[in-house]
This record gives sequence, C-alpha cells and structure tokens, in this order.
Amino acid sequence: MSAHRRRFLCPLWTERRCHFHCVLVPSDQETEDVDTGSTVTASTFGGQLRQLRLAAGMSIAKLAERVHYSKSHLSKIERGEKRPNVEIARRCDAVLGSGRTLAALLEADNPALPAAPGYSEALIASGEGMLPMAAASGWVIRLGPDGSGQFVVPGHTGREFLDNPALMSWAPVAATKGSAAMLGGTIDGLRTMARSMSPAVIFPVLVGTLQAIRIEAAGATGERWARLMSLLGLGTELAGWLAQELGDHHMSTWWTDQATEIASLVGDDDLWAYSLIRKSLMALYKRNHGLAIGLASAAASRAGTSPRTGWLAAQRLAQAHALAGDATLSLRAADRAATMLPTLENPAVDDANLTQLVRGWCLYELGFLDQAIEVFDREVPKIGPDAIRSTARFSIRQALAHASAGNVEQSCHIVQGIVGDVTMVDSATIRSDLHLLTHGLHRWNQRPQVASVQAHLNAAMQGRLYP
Repeated sequence: MSAHRRRFLCPLWTERRCHFHCVLVPSDQETEDVDTGSTVTASTFGGQLRQLRLAAGMSIAKLAERVHYSKSHLSKIERGEKRPNVEIARRCDAVLGSGRTLAALLEADNPALPAAPGYSEALIASGEGMLPMAAASGWVIRLGPDGSGQFVVPGHTGREFLDNPALMSWAPVAATKGSAAMLGGTIDGLRTMARSMSPAVIFPVLVGTLQAIRIEAAGATGERWARLMSLLGLGTELAGWLAQELGDHHMSTWWTDQATEIASLVGDDDLWAYSLIRKSLMALYKRNHGLAIGLASAAASRAGTSPRTGWLAAQRLAQAHALAGDATLSLRAADRAATMLPTLENPAVDDANLTQLVRGWCLYELGFLDQAIEVFDREVPKIGPDAIRSTARFSIRQALAHASAGNVEQSCHIVQGIVGDVTMVDSATIRSDLHLLTHGLHRWNQRPQVASVQAHLNAAMQGRLYP
C-alpha cells in the first residue's frame, strides 16, 4: 500500500494512535453557561416597544393577550422597571410585525441552552441499575489502528492493565471479501435502533463496527476501498450524533470532523454536505445561529449532493434563521424544504411529517405560538410508533408551545404522556428542552398539576423514571 493510501488514517487513526474507551453511561461534567448581563438597558427596550405598539395601533392590553403575558408585566417592561428577555422580544416582534427589531436589541443577551445533567456519580458508584458483573467496574475496549485490540474488565479504576481479573487480546486478521454490504447493513441497523434506544447502548456497538470497517479498508483497493471508506464516513457521522445525544460536544465535534475529512478524501460531496448539516445542528443547540447558518448554507450550495441532503440543509437553514429571529428567511427556507419533498429518492412515510414539525419548531422560536401549536397538535400524533426519539423531541416542543401560550393543563398532559419515552431515549438535546419547559412552567408552579409534573420533569432530566 502506498504512503498516500496509508495516510487516509493519519489524522484519524494511525499517527495519533487513538484508542476508544467505550463507557456505557454519559459523563456528568457539563457546566451551565452563565448570563453575563444585558447589553441593552430596560428603558431603551421599553421605549422601543412602546413606539412599535403605538405605531401598530394596539393597546397594551391587546398586546398582552396576543403574546400571552400579563398586562402589568408588559407595562413594567415599557416603563423600564422589568428586564426583557429574548422570548418576549420575539413574541412582540411577531405580533407587531416589526421583523426582528426588538429581538435584535437583545441579540447579545441570547443565552445558551442550559447544560443537561448526566447520571449522578453516586448512582454509578452504587451500581444501581447495572448488570451485576459491571457493578464494580466498567468495561474498556482498546482498538489499535492495525486491527489489534484488548477487552478489559478492570479491577480498580485507573489500574486496568495492572491488576485486572480478565484480559483478552487478539491480533488483526486478513481482509475478507463481501463484507461491505454486511457492514453497511449494520450501520443502517444501528441508525434505525438509535431512533428508539439510548445512545449509550448504541455507541459501543458502533465503535466496534467502525473498527471492523477500518480494518477491511486497510486491506482493500479500488472501488471496494472507496465503498468501505464511505461507510466509515457515514458511521463516524452517526457516532458524532450519538456523542451529541450523550451530551459530549467535544467528542461529537471530533467524530463529525472525521466524517468531513473522509468525505474530502474519497470525493463524496453528499457525505461532506451531510456532515456540515450535522455540525449545523450542533451549532443550533449551542444557540450559535451565525455558525449554524453558515454551515447549512455551505451544505445547501454544495454541488453533487442528493435531493435528500439538500432537503435536510433547507430544514436546518429554516431552524438557524428562526434562532436568529429572521422570520422571512426562516419560513422561506421551510417552504423550500416542503417543495423539495417530491424530488426525494425513496421517500419515507414520515418525510412530509418531519418537514411540518420543523416548521412548527421555527414558528415557536419566532414567537408565532398559535401557529406553532396548530402545527404540533396536528403533526405530532402522525409520528410513527417506532420513532420514539422524534416523538419525545417534538412532544416536548409541543408542550413548550402550550406552556408559553398559557395552556398549562394541556402542557402538563403532554408531559405526563411522554416522560417515559424521554427517559428511554436518554437524549442530552431533549433534556435541554426539558430545562426550558421547567422554566416555562415555573410561572404557574402554584397549580397542583404543575407541581405534579415537575417531579416527572426533574426525574427525566436525571435520566430516570419518576416512581
């Protein structure tokens, strides 16, 4: 094999001698972003709000009714006695037809999503909920770039290879023919399983599959090598998504970067654009709309991509522009995604449903609560029974929209029906929305149904079911 061919693993596997440590539970090392203070005074915002309201010929009582906040609260904001937030700004912009005038005043104050907690160290240490053979120690898989590896059940933390009760090693094997189709089927199967299972269950299996693919690719040539490398790229992109769902942003970025590098190496424009769409989603959950727009735009403009990748890029652009508060560009991108549905090859039954759900997500972010609720109430029941992760994700968004509109009982009803699914899929990104929902329901924490559902929310955010 030539030096160039060997270097397809250089940044990825060979020179860095990377090893993968497969941990079956997410870490608890995330920190919350801290709001460092406002860049606009309350009086400045209040004066602008009053001018826009009067120009629209709307009383403060009518505005309060439309944005689902009390008249006294808005009066205090106009007088500069209450500090505004981005949520109120976007709702007022939507109702007053002022574009993103008010939201732009607070753009620098747009906080990052709160970090979602992982499992507690005390729970892990006690071994609660774990298999007896894993209660005292974790499993470690070391995978060498040449196909060698080791599986260890360590005796003491930090001393895996000094005094362990079990150690099995193996040597690399020769490449086999006909493996690409089987390995591709495995990647597809794991992606399907990830729709309804915890990423902590899927991730170790995926890493082992990626190890098998890179061993096969190391001994392959020509079209078979290109096929295996494309599979490797698809698998590393999936690993990036699973790492994001486990709440590890840095590992998610690392895996997704590998997918981008592989796509460039083999000249796979579609995979390259798809990996940028994944990075755009990561930026969305970091509340970085500028980066999300740039990445999604680059993916959308890439020549040689499939219609499905273009469709996904349009959806991501719609979400990114919504996060930026630009209703015109956001809904235009959402409309473009809808018009692309007939062009998709092998269309899935839920493609149209997902397109509408993303539109609802955008309407909520933009402050059009009534329209968002209409979309969610119509589309969430259409999600397939096997798509548990999508059901959990968009049901929480549906509950958020209802809570924001003051429909407290309906919001609590939705949460009680979905909390089991939320816990099952174990998603850090969904837990981010749970934090927002908890904050939104806090306005009505004296109501008994809110107090009841808060216990379920707190349990779900800790990755467990409420008794």
